[in-house]
Amino acid sequence: MKKKTNRKRLKFSTALFKGGYVHNPLLTQLSGLCPIIMVATSIKNSLYLSAVFALLLVVNEVVASTFLKNISRWVRVSLYTLISALVLALALTKLNPEATAALGVYLPLLCVNAILVIRCEKFAIRTSVVNSVYDAAANSVAFFAVAFLVGLIRQTISTGSIFGVQTRFVNPNIAMPFAGLAVLGFLAAIHKWSVMKFYPKELVDTFSLKGAFEKPVLSDPGLNTRQEREHKKQFKEDRQEFDRIRPRYTIEDVESSLEEKRAQEKKEENNE
Repeated sequence: MKKKTNRKRLKFSTALFKGGYVHNPLLTQLSGLCPIIMVATSIKNSLYLSAVFALLLVVNEVVASTFLKNISRWVRVSLYTLISALVLALALTKLNPEATAALGVYLPLLCVNAILVIRCEKFAIRTSVVNSVYDAAANSVAFFAVAFLVGLIRQTISTGSIFGVQTRFVNPNIAMPFAGLAVLGFLAAIHKWSVMKFYPKELVDTFSLKGAFEKPVLSDPGLNTRQEREHKKQFKEDRQEFDRIRPRYTIEDVESSLEEKRAQEKKEENNE
């Protein structure tokens, strides 16, 4: 059976905002953390790691969108690993041997990174090649941003210098894996705060359990799907009221709050 493809064009700015920032795969979905925790201890390692990851993700999404839509899922998942292994083998011939040694076993582990499978299965096989490239680029930027920040923080604290500038605080233990996990935790907290502060309406589908089942966070971001159109229509009249409701509420909480306020206003009018 031929898989239905979404032909709507995805804007890169939308993919970067929703797929790369709001639904950052590392900070919100906790996917693909192992390589960053273990080897993103310096800026150089983070750059090499991000470059290889971007190459693998772009190739896998393009191949999935072009050739794998009509193949069974269990076969596709195996093919992603084989494709990644082939691409990585070719990339290793051009990669700096020092970088390969520094990244160690975590470089080939990128071939089975969860983000690769998730983005191919949830997005690439459902849309066009152009949309897949945009999505892969957005998620690659998201991966790079997190890896770079983690590497920057850990290198600065572990060596006591950054770009030749000496710092006062030095702690070599920051290069340990547990410290990488702690840094990721702080970044995830800052990321969540920023989204809640500046883009609260984006959290309705992200943090509502009902929305997570009806419209998964990992589905097509920004393609103006039927669920998104209904969601926008539902809150169009109550936009100002919705902006005043704290973002941690779910869709059900928002609807309940609005209904209670309308009932209270109607009761006051009747009393008058």
